[in-house]
Amino acid sequence: MKSCEPPKDMGEREIYQLVVKAYQAYRDKDIETLKELYPNTADQVVFLEGPQMKLVGWDAFESFFRQFSNAYDDLVCTPANDFRFVRPCENAGFAFGTVVMVCKEKSSGFHVRWMDRTTICFAKQDGRWKMIHHHDSVPNSLVFIMEGPEDNGNGGGYW
Repeated sequence: MKSCEPPKDMGEREIYQLVVKAYQAYRDKDIETLKELYPNTADQVVFLEGPQMKLVGWDAFESFFRQFSNAYDDLVCTPANDFRFVRPCENAGFAFGTVVMVCKEKSSGFHVRWMDRTTICFAKQDGRWKMIHHHDSVPNSLVFIMEGPEDNGNGGGYW
């Protein structure tokens, strides 16, 4: 699946850069950058893949992130070419589309690959962008795909 290209519109490109920053932080297991991007509040809600993945509050998200980081390595996230970046006004923006994820289970070395649909909403708060809504879902017709890595293990053009 081909990854998306940076938008030409400068406002949309700013949203694109925030999404890249978030996925790089996930890849690098960089909780400090994610702390900058998410609101870090008790009422923050993040919906990730899976039926029990509604995380309410920064503490719940951070706990999940640390557990995931301890269980998996080599995470790469690729927003596909259907990904869109929208900047309707100065203080708001959002992105949505298909994301391909690849990672490796630490305990077994088994590679896991899946696709999801993602919506991320941003708002400027006190002059800084915050990811105020993040929702990932795996459509009913898709299942987690367990297979070897693509492109000799480097994941192609993934971030």
